[in-house]
Amino acid sequence: GRRRREGCARFGLASYHGQCIGKQLAMLISSVCVKHFLHAPPEERERLWKAEADKTLGTMLRNLEASKVTLPSGIHGRLGRALVVRNRLAHNFFFETDKAILTDDGREDLIAELRESSDFLASVDAELTEVYESWMIAKGVSTRAQIDAAVSDYLKDVPR
Repeated sequence: GRRRREGCARFGLASYHGQCIGKQLAMLISSVCVKHFLHAPPEERERLWKAEADKTLGTMLRNLEASKVTLPSGIHGRLGRALVVRNRLAHNFFFETDKAILTDDGREDLIAELRESSDFLASVDAELTEVYESWMIAKGVSTRAQIDAAVSDYLKDVPR
């Protein structure tokens, strides 16, 4: 019933945050790591982003580490953990938890795990977003006010 639906919703939210990390890494690597990115025409920037976004999360993490981009202290460890959490969600979660799903106590444990996974992945995504936004501000691509306005504009049609 209700707890099964909550479990599925929590799984979806955790998976979403895992996907956000992948997209954020693709933006970060394709822009910060490619010296000509800012001077490239829009279609080339889109091609660079898409080429990176099509890679696996593990490959993107290796590319980021190889790039020597300065990142906040400790984020490499959190990114490694995010890869493990996201891969479990994407590849093995339901097979590893098939018996737990069948009991009330098991479902409660899974909901708690999914809540923790979602919160963790969202926090890593927020860290990557801050790195990317700081880079855009430092390069003069955007100001904080422009970024905030773009986010507000994007969210204006979202029901509250």
